Amino acid sequence: MRNVIAVILKVLAIVITVVAVILVVIGIEELEGVGGMLTILYAVVLSFSIYTYGEVIQLLQDIKNNTGGCGVKQSQEQLPGI
Repeated sequence: MRNVIAVILKVLAIVITVVAVILVVIGIEELEGVGGMLTILYAVVLSFSIYTYGEVIQLLQDIKNNTGGCGVKQSQEQLPGI
């Protein structure tokens, strides 16, 4: 089962990266090289961290889904005798 919040965070990270690159390409003359590179770097780091949060949320959801039956108590017949 996919976690909706994780998917939203991953899509948001990708959109932020694409928008930042487009804005830098449009305004490259005003940013003078170093400013453009710093803007792209900032956007990539921000997007990477947002995407990482999405991955962590999805991994926690997967762990939760896979450990659902571990806490079930056994009946007296299934327990070994002393």
